[in-house]
Amino acid sequence: MELLTNKEKKLFMRTLVYIKPVRFLMAGLYIVTILTTILELIPIYYMGKIIDLIISKNYKGVIDTIITLLVIFLFTAVFSFAETYLNNLLKNKVAYSIKNEFFSKIVRLPAETFDQIRTGEFISRIEEDTAIISKFYIEDILNIILSIVTVLVTGYFIIKLSVSLSIVAMLTFPFTFLIYYLFGKKIKKLSQEGRKITDNYFSFIQETLTSIREIKCLTIESKVSGKFNNFSEQFLQNNMKIAIASTFSGLLNFSVSNISDWVIIAYGAWMIIMDKLSIGSYVAFNGYISRFLTSVQKIVSTNLTIQSTAVSLERLYYLLDAPSEKYDHCSHYEVLNGDINIKNIKFRYKNASSDAIQNITMNVKPNTLSTIVGMNGCGKSTLLNLMVRLYEPEEGGIFIDGKAIEEISLESLRRNITYVRQDPFLFNASIKENLLLASPEATDEEILEACKKTYILDYIETLPERFETVIGEGGIILSGGQKQRLSLARAVLKKSRIILLDEITSGLDGESENYIMKCVQELATNHTILMITHRLTSIIGSPIIYVMNEGTIEDVGTSEELSSRCEIYQRLFKKSGILKKRWDDTKRKGDERDETG
Repeated sequence: MELLTNKEKKLFMRTLVYIKPVRFLMAGLYIVTILTTILELIPIYYMGKIIDLIISKNYKGVIDTIITLLVIFLFTAVFSFAETYLNNLLKNKVAYSIKNEFFSKIVRLPAETFDQIRTGEFISRIEEDTAIISKFYIEDILNIILSIVTVLVTGYFIIKLSVSLSIVAMLTFPFTFLIYYLFGKKIKKLSQEGRKITDNYFSFIQETLTSIREIKCLTIESKVSGKFNNFSEQFLQNNMKIAIASTFSGLLNFSVSNISDWVIIAYGAWMIIMDKLSIGSYVAFNGYISRFLTSVQKIVSTNLTIQSTAVSLERLYYLLDAPSEKYDHCSHYEVLNGDINIKNIKFRYKNASSDAIQNITMNVKPNTLSTIVGMNGCGKSTLLNLMVRLYEPEEGGIFIDGKAIEEISLESLRRNITYVRQDPFLFNASIKENLLLASPEATDEEILEACKKTYILDYIETLPERFETVIGEGGIILSGGQKQRLSLARAVLKKSRIILLDEITSGLDGESENYIMKCVQELATNHTILMITHRLTSIIGSPIIYVMNEGTIEDVGTSEELSSRCEIYQRLFKKSGILKKRWDDTKRKGDERDETG
């Protein structure tokens, strides 16, 4: 009867790599713990001797034995302190070693992995599973070793005290092993179900806390609480099933143990009556046999611990063995000028029924502003994601300065491209710290200049702590326009020649949009900018507009050209007459400025 599959055995062996750096500390822990266990067992033998010495009225012998017990106690206390210290030190060291590698792996996983696994699942694996694995190698294995040591030491003493009583006591072992083996499989299955519930639980909490403002505005606190209660109910049911299985197996073992105790009492009493065993030896035997049987049960119940740890190892290595993004296997380029050619690319998300991108071809010249428009879900953001290799196209290719992006190292590619999203990433840190994410070596003068270019400096100057102002989680103290201007300042500091903008004017008021677009147009004089937007005011002045529809490029041209011939472009703004009027107004104002000039 094999407890583990070959795959599970390999996972356990692989994890020893985390133990190697602390192997000497572990050896020290094992030595002091084994010594402590042995020292704790010896007094039982002496307590039996004391009873026999009292019966024989040997008071001097009692005092000598007590002094011996005192010396043993002092050594036990010293070893016990060392054991506790080393145990906690090693548990934390191993846990953080696993967590560090696991987290480092997570941030290097391809974007599509995050489409399949929710944030809560990552949190569950990095917290719960690593703790279980660390506990197994530091505590559980040590407890197994201690149980074996205890069985050997107590086995020696019980055989020394009475061979026949020892044989009677050991008859329970096969029954105990069979009970734990049979129930181990059931508990492993329930543990796997419990981990899935935990993943969903963490994901739900993360989503709830992230969306707390929307929840309040929608007044769905009761619904959210109800869903949380549902998770609690699932936890309760799963835990109760595990508790019932564990309790039932424990009850069977308790029954076997009690029957064994009754047999030992009856047989031991007969031996005392027949003068084949002293009372002191019988007391000592009972003290040892309880430790012996408890340790035997711990050894055979190891199956439950191993099965639970195997579940955690499978979940951990599922991600550790997943392919990572490869950063340095290609050519490295300090500067990419921004001549972008997209040729016949095709892409489909996993489990999707249709292609997100179909046979797209584009040619974006350096130092230009190009705009992409289209209905929701037509593939605009997907196209930008492909350009920074968050996903890989199935067919065709993307070329920058004549080089296929697959031949450019990811570090070079992403350092040369700034991707600003609708909801920019901002730490709960100071404005300066958030800006320095783009360029840690940037000087104060460079920071000031970047903020000036993006029209955010005047606002920062009004803050009491200026650049040292902490902006809160997600930049909560900033308006939408201020967040976008701060993210554009970060783009300026990064000094990349290519800037991708994804709906950065969405939901902004007219003044904020005006600031953003003024900044974008100025940046376009020496940057290649590709911008996605739904805002007509952001589109009108763009010299090149790509119209996307169902993953393809439907048309290319200026706003004036597209408003007269492209049905998709007209549908985007409901009535082509309104669009034409906006174009005419913009053109008229431009002509008036030219005449005034």
